[in-house]
Amino acid sequence: MKNLLTAFICLIVASSFVLAAGAGDTKAKSAAAAAKTAMKDKAGAMKDAGKAKAADMKANAKDKAAGMKDAAKVKALDASTPKLQEAKAKAGAAAKATADKASGEKTKDGKTIMVGPKGGKYYINDKGNKVYVK
Repeated sequence: MKNLLTAFICLIVASSFVLAAGAGDTKAKSAAAAAKTAMKDKAGAMKDAGKAKAADMKANAKDKAAGMKDAAKVKALDASTPKLQEAKAKAGAAAKATADKASGEKTKDGKTIMVGPKGGKYYINDKGNKVYVK
């Protein structure tokens, strides 16, 4: 924007030289024409630079998207590795070992009393919540 304003001002200055020199002065006319051509070239160069920057940004966005897809593929491959499967199996076994067990006791309404991993006793009410007993 600043460059376009500068170019416009230069064009006005060149035009004023042509008017001051008079209609018969070919040197002044050619200088004004050269200034006008230079302004057009500069404006065209700025426009091309803007297009190049936009194309660069678009290419960077595509590269980033491709990188994200590759990262997702790597993550999916890592999820299927034997070490990860082994860790999942160990976690499942640990969860089974600490699962709550029925104590063999019943509440007055006939619900089974369970014993948690730390020894706490509870039953499951009608809403599915744990209700601890003393």
